[in-house]
Amino acid sequence: MDWLQWSSSVIGSTAWPIAISVVALAYRGQIGQLLKRVRGAKYGDAEVSFSDELDKIEVQASGLPTRSASDVTDNSIEALQSTTHTSTDGKQVPDDGFSEQQDRFTEIAKLSPSAAVLDVWRKVELELERSFERSGLSREKKRMAPIQLGMKLYEMGVIHQHTIDMIKDLQSFRNAAAHSEEVSMADAYRFKTLAISAINRLQDDLAR
Repeated sequence: MDWLQWSSSVIGSTAWPIAISVVALAYRGQIGQLLKRVRGAKYGDAEVSFSDELDKIEVQASGLPTRSASDVTDNSIEALQSTTHTSTDGKQVPDDGFSEQQDRFTEIAKLSPSAAVLDVWRKVELELERSFERSGLSREKKRMAPIQLGMKLYEMGVIHQHTIDMIKDLQSFRNAAAHSEEVSMADAYRFKTLAISAINRLQDDLAR
């Protein structure tokens, strides 16, 4: 191995950890700024209790139809990718492997579980935007927040009430997580599972 090959190897092995650190630190900065403004953050009228709020969302989700394990894995890949490309048949195809995206979440969560929650929530927002585009509905204004797009999909009968309710609950949890650094690693993983479920429900509602 010559000097150039050795240099390339070193750069390649360090690029991924550096990228993960940058993402987590970026979210930590956002969390820190919000925390200064919202000390003693409240979830509604009660003190933030992340585990309790996740319990409520899980109970609500447990009463809804679910996919098989294989379906969840296959259909959630696209939404959890950082980038996609269009194949020859016009479908969006993920550029990176699902396992790599899992590794990304784990590495961010190790540095900051709250940052991992924010990162996963962004995938839900992207799926809301994709779902709105696929629905063929027109935007009331040029720029609409993803949750506004979700509400529009519900109002027009494109998605079910339980789908938008779940997404709104997840957004509330995301906002609470952004105001605090007390999210545990376990709760971050629970949030990720629920986010995948919400993405699946969006896809199912659009397909019906």
